[in-house]
Amino acid sequence: TEIDSSSRLRVGVFHRGRHVVFNRFNPGNLMHAFHDDLLPLYFTLRQNHMLDCLPSRTGPGCNYRLVAVDLHDEDTYTDLYDLLAPRPMLTKRDLVSSDLICFEDAIVGLSKLPTWYQYGFHEPQGPINDTRATGDLLRQFVAFFKSRLGVPTAALPPAHAHSFPKEHIKPSLIVLLSRSINRIM
Repeated sequence: TEIDSSSRLRVGVFHRGRHVVFNRFNPGNLMHAFHDDLLPLYFTLRQNHMLDCLPSRTGPGCNYRLVAVDLHDEDTYTDLYDLLAPRPMLTKRDLVSSDLICFEDAIVGLSKLPTWYQYGFHEPQGPINDTRATGDLLRQFVAFFKSRLGVPTAALPPAHAHSFPKEHIKPSLIVLLSRSINRIM
């Protein structure tokens, strides 16, 4: 095979440490950021024992970084992605200085474990049949994010308890969502 000497590769870049390489779906939309990116990222990191070093950001296994290889710029919710890693996330725009990019250790793609809803690209939208996502998995994710954001959590009885004294319920916030046209909130 002949190589055209006029088209030379720019110098390659080698990234040390562990990386999770993924595509963000729609990071400018908070619902999509949580459902399509952050939830699967959390479980990918958890399945690979990479969350153990947070929040201290020290210790074995704490040399990993998220790498978003989509064409989205950093946006309002980039800080949420950074809560899942000890170092700031890289984007494709951070990687364009080279034609050859190498990672010492990389996980490519995200866990499908928490996927519970499909958007109707090839069939009508709705819940995924036989999903492995459970309320307990979602509560673990919520507890992790509340902890990382410094949101206090009230001690409540286990989720399977059917009744408990009302004095344990002290909601400080109510969120109402109204959909007037399909898929718009």
